[in-house]
Amino acid sequence: MSPDVVVVGGGLAWLLLGPGAKKGVLVPDPGALVATAVPLPTPLPEPTAAPTAVPPTPAPTVATTGTAVLSSNVYAQVSVDGAPHGGVFKPTRVTVPPGKHVAAFQIADFGPIRVPFEVRAGESVEVRGEFPPLGQLSISVNPDAFGAEVLVDGVVVGHAGASPLRKTVAAGSHRVEARLAGFGSEEKTVEVYEQDKADVLLTLRRR
Repeated sequence: MSPDVVVVGGGLAWLLLGPGAKKGVLVPDPGALVATAVPLPTPLPEPTAAPTAVPPTPAPTVATTGTAVLSSNVYAQVSVDGAPHGGVFKPTRVTVPPGKHVAAFQIADFGPIRVPFEVRAGESVEVRGEFPPLGQLSISVNPDAFGAEVLVDGVVVGHAGASPLRKTVAAGSHRVEARLAGFGSEEKTVEVYEQDKADVLLTLRRR
């Protein structure tokens, strides 16, 4: 019969149990290594990031003005509600308060051409000065009548003097008149062509 072998603990101790031998247990060698269960360390909790501060939402900007986009078919001086804004030809942006306004376009001695418009806050509106084809009147009177009042189409445009009175007008037919106290008035109808000059001589005779 084979001897029995018993292994105890972590050390090796052999017990040969032969036939008829008294069985017993070998006590492990105190110097032998003994396996001891070591508890695993408890993992530390993940650090929690501090909450990011959310910046306050800015209040929406409310527009308090509008924009007039001014232009003209010829180079002209422009004003809005009587305030001058220089010369314009190509579109020029001008800030105005909301509401109704009047733009006035003028060149040399012609005009103004008035263009009413209305604009809302935060919006823009196009305002264009349209000039008609233009010509010029050159008006003279006889020397005895210097100082005579000169009218074109019923509107006083100046007084006659030693030099001709020049007036830019729309191309077409116009009524020219001169009058002076103590003299009989004279009136003529004159045709003015685009980019041309029409000479007019008015003769006033004493009464």
